[in-house]
Amino acid sequence: MHGRPSITVNLTEAETHRRQIVQITDHKASGTYLGNHKSIHWFIVAASFKVPAAQLSLGLCYYNGIGIAGNDRQAFNLFLSAASPSEIGSDGLPAAQNMVGNLYIEGAGVERDPSKAIKWYIKAAEMKEASAIFNIGTLFERGLGLEQDYSEAYSWYLRAAIYGSTIAMNVLGVFNENGFGVDVSAEEAAKWYRKGALKGHAHAQYNLARCYYDGCGVEKNWEQALKYFEAAARQHHDRGLLTTAICYEHGIGTMKDMDKAVEYYLLAANQSGPGKFGGEYAQNRLKPIIATEMLVPGRLLFGPKRPNGMTRADSKFFEDPSFQKDDLQDDAPAATTSRQPRGSTQYSSSIIESIPQELMMIIMYMMNDGNILSRNEIENIIRLSHMEVGKSSFADRNAFMKFVQSGSLAHGFLHSSVEETTKKVCECMSLDNSDGVCRQLSHLLDLY
Repeated sequence: MHGRPSITVNLTEAETHRRQIVQITDHKASGTYLGNHKSIHWFIVAASFKVPAAQLSLGLCYYNGIGIAGNDRQAFNLFLSAASPSEIGSDGLPAAQNMVGNLYIEGAGVERDPSKAIKWYIKAAEMKEASAIFNIGTLFERGLGLEQDYSEAYSWYLRAAIYGSTIAMNVLGVFNENGFGVDVSAEEAAKWYRKGALKGHAHAQYNLARCYYDGCGVEKNWEQALKYFEAAARQHHDRGLLTTAICYEHGIGTMKDMDKAVEYYLLAANQSGPGKFGGEYAQNRLKPIIATEMLVPGRLLFGPKRPNGMTRADSKFFEDPSFQKDDLQDDAPAATTSRQPRGSTQYSSSIIESIPQELMMIIMYMMNDGNILSRNEIENIIRLSHMEVGKSSFADRNAFMKFVQSGSLAHGFLHSSVEETTKKVCECMSLDNSDGVCRQLSHLLDLY
């Protein structure tokens, strides 16, 4: 997370290496050593000879439960040994000294003692260990073991950033944006977000994208905003995944691309755990998209009558440029006065009568990406497929989803013209948006 002056942070690459370590090929009876992967094996061998780097690496494996059962006490002992002067001439590793400080702060494997943590952080900081310098800043920011002082915290974060801490670069942006310990400066905030973003820090990339989207400290540029939202998303940053999905869904900084939107929503929907944002939110945004995509072929397959010229563009949540009005009309000559949709009412009725309910469900489930919709919701979509909707539509996405979830028309149709429906736009929409679509991320994404 901190990076180094010559290293760009890449959480995806880090996760790849972590998985290589945790490949389990042989369970041991003790239940402590989970595999005979060579990396863990040689860490153990080298640590037994008190090699500081091996002790630090093995301690991190114990601390994070990577390739070996988690054990905070074992981790602390290994960190303490690597942090202390050794018989082979080491003065103690600064990274290990920082980890000893971390465990004293957390009370993990040792009794919690912030005063001892500070001593170890200072030892590491004297050796220019960026993560330890950053942690001292955190203690000042939070008033943990030290008197709370945002100005002092800022000065320590600045030192950490100078020594390559990418997380410190992002925090400096936050401090400048919000006026913590310094005067508010959008330009300084954007400068530090950019430094962290170019070093690969995912949250700095997300924050820089916000600056480009809002024009905060930089010239407003939605294409650049999407570039950095997507950079954060590629590292599975939760808000980055959501905002990237929204950009592709609504055409913010790019052409609309529902396939990419669904791809990123699905990734966001899988985000879970402490501090993770957006899993449930992404699922709620996915539901109307997937339900809509089910409804169109559902009406073609199961509907008793396919209305002439009905497309998803008949309402603002049925948009799909690949699904054209001509697709639902037959190829009769223009002179014909009684044109019928392909497949007469009788033909479509025979389809619905000959397809068992369970087979309908199987067909629809094949379109249920990520199992986002429940069985009951899919059944309601099939019900809606049987109805003659014509050019009437639900008032909005919420009304549509209330039907999908309840099957009740009480949430109803809006029996006004499509033109009247699409004229309803967000009241804060900027005047230069001539296509009548609100693209305010603060409206599209809660807690933006």
